Amino acid sequence: MHMPRLVTRALTVAGVGLAAAALAAPHAVAGTTHPNVSWYDGTFTGTSVVVNPTNVKSYGKLRDLANLPGGTALWVNINTTTGNYNREVGRVSSGGSRTGHWDQLPFGGRFLNGKITLCSSTGGGGCGTPVSIR
Repeated sequence: MHMPRLVTRALTVAGVGLAAAALAAPHAVAGTTHPNVSWYDGTFTGTSVVVNPTNVKSYGKLRDLANLPGGTALWVNINTTTGNYNREVGRVSSGGSRTGHWDQLPFGGRFLNGKITLCSSTGGGGCGTPVSIR
């Protein structure tokens, strides 16, 4: 089927306009990532970390390797247009593991960037290297 040149041009321009609007959406939200975070005393194998307009939802397996006393905690840190949000969203005891849905981290403003980190649940035990979520 042959389309007149003017119709083809109009569809092309409209498509570019729609694509540009979608890319420039001021409240565009990050999607799902599949993070894996590890450190000396624990691992988090993320099935997903979902960021939507109001919160971060974490799913996956959190495991403590029993190299330090205490357990391992999963932390989420989010930077938004209204501030920084940093909270423990899950914890397992020494040598323990759990797979499933972890606490949600609600936030205000528009998501700018975020990270997840594993830390010792005992004070002074330290933390691993943060992994970016988007």
